[in-house]
Parts: sequence; C-alpha cells; structure tokens
Amino acid sequence: MKIVAHIPARHGSKRIPLKNLVKIKNKPLIDYSIDTLKKSMIKDFYINTDSRKIAAHARKRNCKIYFRKKNLANDFAKSDDFNYDFIKNIESDICVMINPVCPLLKFKEINTMIKFFIKKKLDTLISAEETQMQTFYKNKPLNIKISEKLQQSQKNGKIVICNWAVTIWKSKTFLKNYQKNGYAVWGKKREFFILPKTSSIKISNPEDIKLVKLFI
Repeated sequence: MKIVAHIPARHGSKRIPLKNLVKIKNKPLIDYSIDTLKKSMIKDFYINTDSRKIAAHARKRNCKIYFRKKNLANDFAKSDDFNYDFIKNIESDICVMINPVCPLLKFKEINTMIKFFIKKKLDTLISAEETQMQTFYKNKPLNIKISEKLQQSQKNGKIVICNWAVTIWKSKTFLKNYQKNGYAVWGKKREFFILPKTSSIKISNPEDIKLVKLFI
C-alpha cells in the first residue's frame, strides 16, 4: 500500500505575506510540518507549491517538490481542484494532506489517523474538533432548544468543526468522485477524527502566531 503525503504551501497570503516561511521561534512555519512528517510513518511526501522561494527552502530540507499551476494557488483555488491535480499526477493508494498552518500537530496523531483510516476502510478522514457550547447559524440554534431553560453545556449535542490539519483520502475513490462530480474532498464513506485543541490551532492571522508561541 503506497501512502503519499503533500503539504500545500502556496506563495500568496493576504493576512500574513509569504506565511509559510514566516518564522516562529526562529523556525519557518512550514518546517514544523516537514519535521512532523519526517517523524511519521509516511516515507514519501511532497511540498505542493507554486512558489520558487518555498521550493528553494524545501530543497534545502531535502524535500521533494510538486509544482502546481498558478491558477491552482490563487485566492480562488479550491481544495478539490489542487488535490485532484496532485493525486492525478503522483501515484498513491492513500493520499494525506498536511496543513502547514497547524504547527502544533504531532506525528503520532498523523500515524493514529492513518491506522484508523485503514482499519475503518474509509475513503475520507478529516481532522476536526468538537464543541458542546451553544451554537447558532443565522440566528437559529443548532444544538440547543431556546424554548426552554439554559442547561449545562455538557448536555448539549456535539458540533463537529473541520480544521483540515490532516485529511486522508483513498486516491482511487477521490479521482473517481472528482471526475464524475467535479468535487471529491468530502467523500462518501467519511468520518471525522477529533484532535486535541492545541493540535488544531491554525495560523490565520498575526494573533494566532502569538498563541502558538505559548505552546512551542
């Protein structure tokens, strides 16, 4: 069984310019994902990028590079599309996407997710977090009843929130679904894997960098 991972790391980022190379505790953000993958059970992985700067840095770290087209790395690029591009061109049985903006992810969590994916015979496994706090969408309650007294949060239904720190697909099924429907990331035989809150912290803005530094 051939397991291949990729770290999608595009050049553009509006909130944090060239975010993947921003240093956190004197270490480029993308290096946290590279180091984590190198410790994991995955022995074949690529940096999936459109950036010459990121590629040059990745080569210094002895990483393989997969160059994607600019239209698959702009602000409008969809995960379905750039993952299809990668899976179509890099042979694998299982494809794992590691999000470089989650620097606190641990290699043991990646390994556990892969083993869970294989054991359950899934076609899709998405990392997530969950909450039992009172949740609304467009002012409508999702996991509570507002026609009765407020109860303890632990009695509320659990809401699953995708964080995409790690996503695993059965490559053949992903390709088939994309070619048939034009999308594929959700799959059909799908489950969500709950990660610890620290592992799920994502770098989206400068404030997140300050938060991550507290745990490194």
